[in-house]
Amino acid sequence: MEKRAVPLGAARGEYEVNRSRFIAAAGFAPSPEAALAFVEEERRRYPDASHHCWAYRMDEGIYRWSDDGEPGGTAGSQILAMIAAAGLCRAVCVVTRYFGGVKLGTGGLARAYSRAANAAILSLETGFEVELVRAEARCAYPMQRRVRDILLSNGAKRLAMSCLEDVAFTFELEPEAAERLASLLPQLTHGAASWRELGRTAAVERVEE
Repeated sequence: MEKRAVPLGAARGEYEVNRSRFIAAAGFAPSPEAALAFVEEERRRYPDASHHCWAYRMDEGIYRWSDDGEPGGTAGSQILAMIAAAGLCRAVCVVTRYFGGVKLGTGGLARAYSRAANAAILSLETGFEVELVRAEARCAYPMQRRVRDILLSNGAKRLAMSCLEDVAFTFELEPEAAERLASLLPQLTHGAASWRELGRTAAVERVEE
């Protein structure tokens, strides 16, 4: 899995033209169901609005949008284009419109929905979704400090230790580091430490400034 940019939390933006207000909300959606729940929350927030147009983008090739009664191609697809232009996955954006009494035309609508969506999307704090290997290392108690130092120096994250007959470390790390550590750990401990993979998971990591 390559690192993919995802939103951290949610953000809002607004655009107004010819007395029509376009209120945008964008945020993280781990699944299509979560994205649709985000849309429904915005509908409840603005129940008297003229339109609630939206789009979400999950992984490559998994996306959906709605014009919610606006002319085809003027709203939902414009919102989706803004999400894609930002390089975001697992993202949803809703643009709520209050009609101001002046028709904007298809070009005007497309620009308004794009600008409102972009205002919210550019306000998002983002991170990266990465694939992690969950693993376990075991050793005798006298080796625990040495093994712990090896794990930490090779990128182990969320390290936890338990002691029964021997010492067990559970941790997560990126696949490249896991492949390296699987061969390095027995070498550095002269076979005194064992290793096994427990599975794979995904995590969202904040971009360090």
